[in-house]
Amino acid sequence: MKNLLGFNYIEVSAKAAARNHLVLFHGFGADAFDLQTLSDAFSGSPGLQFLFPQGPLSVPIGPGWTGRAWWPIDVKAYEKVVQTGNHEIIYSRKPDGIESLRKKLFAFLDELKLDPEKTVLGGFSQGAMLACDLFLNSEKTFKGLMLLSGSLIQKDQWSALAAKKKNSSYFISHGDQDAVLPIAGARALHDLLEKAGMNGSWYEFRGNHEIPPSVIKQAQQYLKNVL
Repeated sequence: MKNLLGFNYIEVSAKAAARNHLVLFHGFGADAFDLQTLSDAFSGSPGLQFLFPQGPLSVPIGPGWTGRAWWPIDVKAYEKVVQTGNHEIIYSRKPDGIESLRKKLFAFLDELKLDPEKTVLGGFSQGAMLACDLFLNSEKTFKGLMLLSGSLIQKDQWSALAAKKKNSSYFISHGDQDAVLPIAGARALHDLLEKAGMNGSWYEFRGNHEIPPSVIKQAQQYLKNVL
């Protein structure tokens, strides 16, 4: 694992000369290794370099076990909100420390000297929300956005920013039985981006909070189309 500007990350070099880049952010409680296997799944895209950054926070995930995260989550409080069905609370929520994290990650990506026009940002769960936040807040226009089992947050801010990304490309997948992040949040995000004039691809699968083979297949096709 490498370190740059305080962020640990895994780099999987392209099998051919790197022409494009895919940056994938892991979910809450996971780490940089969690999504690394996708570099094998997407190996059919020659010249695609993979980067898997690791969240700066250490969070407990069980007795004696810790994972990484991008921002803190009060899991019990969140679960109560989900149970009430009042998703608007989630949609409007602004993660603690997001401005500072965003600034540091922009510096990290700049230091890597990635060409935004040849780079897709993506992630799973909390990592998908982070990828979307970076994509929308960037003064540059990234080639694509891949959101796996994420959700809408910062609704008002994202709505205003998405209007400035008209015609940009994105892919969203979500399980219809997701008990961690209800699919309603992904649908709301898809609607927001679509209404803003972005070009989206929506894939709903029968399953939970996961990345099944069918999603990998759809994501592969998205990468092929956008890159």
